[in-house]
Formats: sequence, C-alpha cells, structure tokens
Amino acid sequence: MWAMAYKLVEGGGRQAGTLPQGSGCRSHQLEEAALRILTPIDVWEAPSVRRTITTVDEASNWLIYRWPEAHLNDPARQAATAACLAALDGSGEVEDARAAFITAAETAHILAD
Repeated sequence: MWAMAYKLVEGGGRQAGTLPQGSGCRSHQLEEAALRILTPIDVWEAPSVRRTITTVDEASNWLIYRWPEAHLNDPARQAATAACLAALDGSGEVEDARAAFITAAETAHILAD
C-alpha cells in the first residue's frame, strides 16, 4: 500500500511523492490526516455555484489547484496552504488550517455566508 505525501515547493505549490506504507516515513499518519474533517466551509466556485469544503485535503486542493488566479500570490493564501499541508502531515492542527483557509477565502472574496 502506498500513501501520497506532499511537500511545499517555492511559490506556494506542492510537490507530490509516494511513500510505501510501513516504511517508517509517517505514511500511516498521512493516510489518517487526509481524512481529517473540518467544520464545513462554504466557498463560491463560480458566481452561482457554492461548494462546501469538509476536509483538510479538500481545502489544500482548493488552495493549490482551484484558487482564483488574481489571488494566487496573496500572503493569506500562502499561509493557508502551509497550514493545511502541516495539518495533513501531522505537524499542524486541523482548526488552525480551517482558520487560515477562512482568512484566505475572505481575502479572495470567495467565502460564502
């Protein structure tokens, strides 16, 4: 069994790699972290399309792959990306990732009420 691992790369993105399960490389923690549940956060995917983010993995994917282009370099987005990836690898807290995501979404004007 293989687990997906991510590391931050320059520019606020992430680089994927795989770790064999049982290799002593925290793969079990990564699998558990991918399932970490957030109190739901609603964001606007498009002007009339609302999306609910419910896991740290979804939040990190939004920050990295779906974030509004005009706000890719926002410090709030970069901080939220780092917080989410830290929560995924077990070095950060889920609620810190959620709070950072909300701040970034407010900055990007995509947080739904």
